[in-house]
This record gives sequence, structure tokens and C-alpha cells, in this order.
Amino acid sequence: MDPSAPAEFPAEGHGLVPAGDGAELYYESYGSEEDGAPVVTTINTFYLLAQVWRGFSTQLAHRNRIIAWDLRNQGGSKPGRAPLTWETLVEDLRCLLDHLQVRRTYLLGTSISCFIARDFALRYPDRVAGCIMQAPAFSPYGPRRREMITEAWLQTLAASGTDGLWRHMYGEAYCGQTQEVMGVAGYLDLRQMFSTVHREDQLREFIELSLPVPDGPEPLHRLTCPVLLQVGDGDFLWSASQAEDTLGLLQRGKLDVIPRSGHVATMENPHEFEASVQRFLGEVEAGKL
Repeated sequence: MDPSAPAEFPAEGHGLVPAGDGAELYYESYGSEEDGAPVVTTINTFYLLAQVWRGFSTQLAHRNRIIAWDLRNQGGSKPGRAPLTWETLVEDLRCLLDHLQVRRTYLLGTSISCFIARDFALRYPDRVAGCIMQAPAFSPYGPRRREMITEAWLQTLAASGTDGLWRHMYGEAYCGQTQEVMGVAGYLDLRQMFSTVHREDQLREFIELSLPVPDGPEPLHRLTCPVLLQVGDGDFLWSASQAEDTLGLLQRGKLDVIPRSGHVATMENPHEFEASVQRFLGEVEAGKL
């Protein structure tokens, strides 16, 4: 077995989309088959695979079509021949939607992938019905704090590999209650999964790619689609005042605070995460936002 090859995960309702330059994008499509059902397209962080979304969209799939996909050179997706760029990730999303003949969709980003959702919505506003930004890594003020955190992750990865990076990020991302409930066994299970599906060189490439991405108030103010800003009440990146300042920048924004969760409410409080997303979809579809 080639140790540099990505792990393979069998799943139903999946396929590959050619994305140019030799890249192929793995995707899954499931959920409601009713005509006119809203389409929700998830966008992975650098640490999350498409298959995992099935566990966080059980209720959403009853009323919506869900499309989950892996970024190129992640999970079941294959890399291209040219060096990876941020613009490539944004255009890969367009390529996926074109292939699946999805004219308009809701985008669901988490943490760093909220930048991909933001930039796609700015570039193709007619194709975005709304954006769900769960624990976004962007700031209403500027990039300095994110850059320092990102550089610290890169230093940990270089010094201690994927296991060390997991320990570093776990302490920041999950709230204290979650860590106590999961205990040592939960921590070790998640660490094993993290280290199994991610290679050190792959993580470094993605993390370095995010460093120069534009941040701050100006891109947020230009978003014209409805935006759900969703943050955990124990998120290490967010405070109440920062959330309110971000909401003030959005032309059509709504804030939901998810209780008993940190930076990954999708995993820490999946029931309320899904309920929040469905409320947002319902309001937008009804023309109330």
C-alpha cells in the first residue's frame, strides 16, 4: 500500500467530477428528491471529509437535497497537476455544481471553509441562495489573530506531526464540557481518525494556502445573499461583541448561538446545529430574510 495515497472510504450515492488539470472531485448526493427541494452544498474544512457530513445532516436530508464533496487532494478527491491555489478551490465548487446541474444552492461552510463559501458567493451571487457560516474563521476586524493561530498550527505540525497538530487543535476547538463527556477514549478515537485520513504534507499545503486569504470587514459587507452566522457559546475564536459586529456588516444576516459547543457545533451539538440551519432555510425560502 502506498503510504502517500489518501485513505479510501466506501459510500453510497457518490461519484467523481472531472475538475480540469487532472483533478477529480469526490462527491455524495442524498436527501429529498422532491422537485424544488432546497439544495444544501457543504464545504469541507481542511480536516473534514464528505462522508462525515451524513452524521450531521440526518434531519436536514428529510427536507433538502444534500451535496457533500472533498476538496481536491483530500479524501476521495484527486489532486491536479498544477500547484494548488485558493482560486482553484473556489472554482472547483463551480465545476461541481455545473456537473450536477445545480443552478442555485445554499452553501454550508465551517471554520476555514467559510472563506470558500464567502468568495464563491461574491464571485457568483446569482448561484447562492444563502450561506450558513458555522464557526467562521474570518474576522470583522482583520487577519492578524487568525494568521498567528495558523502559524502556530504550522509550527506544531512541523515539530510534532499530525498527532501533535490534533492535540493542539483539539484543546482549542472543543469546549470543556465536550472534552469531559468524550473523555480519553473519545479523544483517542478522534485522533486516530484524524491521523489516518490526513497526511502531514497535505495538511501543510492546505494550511499555508489559507494564510494570505483576504479577511476583515470589506468582503463581508459586499455579501448580498442571506447569511446565517452560527457560533458556539464556547467558541475560542468568537465573543458576543465580535458576533454582533459581524452581524452589523452583513446586508442580510442572522445570528444563532449554539449552546454547549465550541468551534465544532456540528459535532458537539448536532441536533441544535441542524435545527438552526433548517430554521434559516425556512425563513429564506419564505422570503423573511
